[in-house]
Amino acid sequence: MTLFLFLRRCIKLIKHKDKLVITSIAAGYNLIYNLYVMKALYYSTMIEGLHLTHYQLGRIYSMYGILAMFSYLCGAFFLKKFQSKKLIYIPLMITSFVSLFLASLPSYTLILLMFGIAGFTVGATFYPAYLSILHNTGNPENQGKVFSTFFFMNSIFGSIFSIIGFKIISLMNNSESQIRFLFLFYGILTFISAIFSIITLKDIKDTEKDEGKKFDKKQIMAVVKNKNIFLTIIVVFANYVAVANFTYILPYLSYNFNLPDYVLNTISVVRMYLIIIIAAPIAGSITDKLQSSAKLMRISFILYIATIFIMVFIFPRNPIMTIICSIMICFFAYGGKSMALITIDETGISRKLYGVAISYISFVAYSPDVFYFSLSGWILDNCKTYGYSIVFVMSAVISLIGLIASSLLIKRKYKSQ
Repeated sequence: MTLFLFLRRCIKLIKHKDKLVITSIAAGYNLIYNLYVMKALYYSTMIEGLHLTHYQLGRIYSMYGILAMFSYLCGAFFLKKFQSKKLIYIPLMITSFVSLFLASLPSYTLILLMFGIAGFTVGATFYPAYLSILHNTGNPENQGKVFSTFFFMNSIFGSIFSIIGFKIISLMNNSESQIRFLFLFYGILTFISAIFSIITLKDIKDTEKDEGKKFDKKQIMAVVKNKNIFLTIIVVFANYVAVANFTYILPYLSYNFNLPDYVLNTISVVRMYLIIIIAAPIAGSITDKLQSSAKLMRISFILYIATIFIMVFIFPRNPIMTIICSIMICFFAYGGKSMALITIDETGISRKLYGVAISYISFVAYSPDVFYFSLSGWILDNCKTYGYSIVFVMSAVISLIGLIASSLLIKRKYKSQ
C-alpha cells in the first residue's frame, strides 16, 4: 500500500466531525508550540535579532521547559475541572498575546518571563486537553491512524506557515526586523486558530469526567509505581531528546559547510514539516500492523543511532551526505514522536487514570526542556571544534537507553499476555 493510499484510507475511516476536530487541534498545536519550535526554524535569526549568546537562548528555552515540566503535573487537575475545548482555545489566546508582546523586542528578563508563561500555559492546559480529545477519537485499534492523521495535518499547517514566514523575512535587511515580523505573524495566526477552535470544538464531550471525579492516593501511586509507566517515560524521554536535537542541525550545517541561507531555509522546512508528512503515516501504519507502538519505537531508536554514527564518524566533512543524514535523523525521530505517547496503551492502566498517567509521564519525560538546551548551548560555546559532534553523540547514547527500555516494555507486555 502506498503512502497516499494509506493516508486516504486513514481519512476515510475518520468521521467528518472528527476530521474538523483533528484539523482544528492540529492547527492550534502547530501554532501554540511555535515559540518552542522557533529555535529550530530560526535559530540564527533569534540569536542575532534578540542579541543573545547560545547560552542565553538556551536559558530562555530552559525557562520555558522548567515551567512546562512542572505544569504537566497540573494537567490532570485542569482536565478534570474544565472543559477540554476551553483548555484548547484559552491557551491559544494567551500564547497569541505573548507572541504579540515579544514583537516589541523587550528586555532579556521580559523575554524569559514571556517564555515561562508560554511554557506553563502549554503544559498545564493545551497539552493534556489535545491528547485527551485525540485519545477519545476513534478506538484503541486505530489510534495509529488518528495520531498519524493529526501529525500529517500539523505538518501541512507548519509547512505553509514556515514557507510564508521564510519568504517574507528574506525580503528584510536586518535580523531585528525579521524576528519582529515573525512574532507578529505567528501571534495573529494563533489568535485566528483560537477563534476557529471555539467554532469547531463546541460539541466536544469529555468522557473522562464521566468516569470519576476524584483520584485517591492508591490510584495515583499505582501509576507512579507501575514499571511499564517507568519504561514508557524512558522511551518518551529518549525520543524527546532526539527531536530536541533538531535545533542544532541547521547551525551545524552552517558552521561546517557555510551553506547559503536559501539552502538552510529549504532544509529547515523539509526537516521540520515535510518529513513528518511522510514519517507520521508510515509510523502509524507500522504501529497498527504490529499492534505495538513500543516495537515501532525500538525500530526508530535503532535507525536514529545508526544514522548519527554515519553522519558524525563516517561522513563528517561531506556536505551532501551530512544533509542526507540530517534529513534521515529527522525522519526516524519524528516517526517515533508521532507514536511515542501511544505507548501508554501498552502499560495496562485504566482509562480513568489516563490524565494522571499523562501528567506523570510528561513531567519526567519532557524534563530535557529544563537542562538540555542550556547544556548543549554551554557545550557549543566552550567546545568550538567538536561541540556539535558531542551534542549529537550525546543524543545517540540517550537513544540507546530508549532502545533498551522499549525492548523491555515489549518483553513485559508479552509476558503478561
